[in-house]
Amino acid sequence: MNTKKLGLLFPLALFIILMSYLWLTSQTKTFIAEYTVINKSAADLEYNIVQWNYGSVSDGQLSNAIIEFTSNDIPQKTDVINALNTMISEKDYTSVDKCRELVNSTVNEWYSKKTNTLKKYGIIYEVICVVLIILDIVTLIIYIYFNEKEKKDIKRDDDIASCTDALTGLWNRKFIEEKLDIIIKKNDYRGYLFMCDMDKFKTVNDTLGHAAGDEVLQEFAEVCKATLRPGDFVCRYGGDEFVIYIPDLNNDSQVHSVYKRLKGNLSARFKDTPKKIVTISCGATKVINAKSVEELRKEADSALYAVKENGRNNLVIYDRNK
Repeated sequence: MNTKKLGLLFPLALFIILMSYLWLTSQTKTFIAEYTVINKSAADLEYNIVQWNYGSVSDGQLSNAIIEFTSNDIPQKTDVINALNTMISEKDYTSVDKCRELVNSTVNEWYSKKTNTLKKYGIIYEVICVVLIILDIVTLIIYIYFNEKEKKDIKRDDDIASCTDALTGLWNRKFIEEKLDIIIKKNDYRGYLFMCDMDKFKTVNDTLGHAAGDEVLQEFAEVCKATLRPGDFVCRYGGDEFVIYIPDLNNDSQVHSVYKRLKGNLSARFKDTPKKIVTISCGATKVINAKSVEELRKEADSALYAVKENGRNNLVIYDRNK
């Protein structure tokens, strides 16, 4: 999940809350302004009705007050106009109080309707705020979770990259030495350690070019992956040197069997190609009772040296009893 995009939900929620608040404030201000106008025109109309009853206001003046009042968006507008016009035309002074009550009830009805609407708006605003706050909290939790996960993934990828050989995709020297160091410290002695060299690798580099040399290393890595099991560890130690740690080997016979498979698969891989001159020499040693990684490396390296001294393309297992 893209945590940057997720983080945009926070300002978006705040923006919606702010806009809702501004809209509600605007509606409230509009209500106050309308109520002020309606209340004033209603008071003027009542005053004119009373003065008309006393004869102090003419029919025309009262009609103007009626027009001003009913120009507002009020309920019962037609009823108010009809009642007041009838009172004026018929000179019905007995209906003055009734008309005043009609004006007051109209204002009260408008006020009640508007305040109820504003209350609904207020409830909707509160609901929006609560929902957005809950969503923000949930989003924050999700954001923190995925942000931490992303950091862990990046760290894991960095850790893997720091322990991986860029050319072959195998583990590198740092990884295998740390792995063996942990095994020795835990006294978890199992299996055998191989130190392998690509025979005539320099010849391939010199005659076919460094690109071909890189291909040899990559193809040997593929042979190792295809030949060995997922629980086995293969690393490029440096140059054309490879280290293989196989925990589940119990005796020398099994070590020779693994070497023969590697040798045969590598030979089949390079058959009928200019790379067929490449073979593999390996020195192996038991991990059991090793005192340090350096000791293991020296033992396997000593066995590998013995192979090279005797024609290469073979395996020698280090003998600690010598």
